[in-house]
Parts: sequence; C-alpha cells; structure tokens
Amino acid sequence: CRCSSSMTISAHCDWGFSAMRRWQVIHRSRWKLYLGFGATYRSETDLLEPIRWNFAYRVSLRAALRRNTFLEFSVRHWSDAWIKSPERGQNFLLLSIGVR
Repeated sequence: CRCSSSMTISAHCDWGFSAMRRWQVIHRSRWKLYLGFGATYRSETDLLEPIRWNFAYRVSLRAALRRNTFLEFSVRHWSDAWIKSPERGQNFLLLSIGVR
C-alpha cells in the first residue's frame, strides 16, 4: 500500500483481524446492548501497539429503526494489556446500519 511519486506520498497501510464472541446483555423492546471479548491480529507493529496479537473488547448499542433495519453504535478497543510497554491501545468508533 505504499505509494509515492515526486508529487504524492501516502501513508503506509496495514490490516487487522478481530475474532470476538459477543453477548446480548440487555434487550428492551427496540434497544439491545451487547458486550464482546476476543483477540486481534495486526499485520504490522507501530508506536501504538508494539506486538501483533492483542486483546479486544467491544460495547455496542443497537436500536431497531423499522421492522427489518437497525442502527448500531459500537466502541471497540484493541490493546496488549500491558504485555509489552508502552501500552497505548487503539480505539475505534463504529456506526453500522443493518438490514435483515
């Protein structure tokens, strides 16, 4: 993903994979709250995360918009849980729209 020329320089790309088990902890008519825990793998290390394998957790709030659609707001965190310093972690804010 490195692209450079005399006029343009872009950032180096890497990728990550997350496997997580998610539990529904609250269900109120149109609202649901989910908690998830799992592991992640990153293709490269950097200043944010000095190791490739990390722990992950996720908190999601889902609202039913109509019969077959929903809106979900999630906060996801990846970190190595102080296995190797410095431990900064990465946070992701996700907004999803789903159709069943």
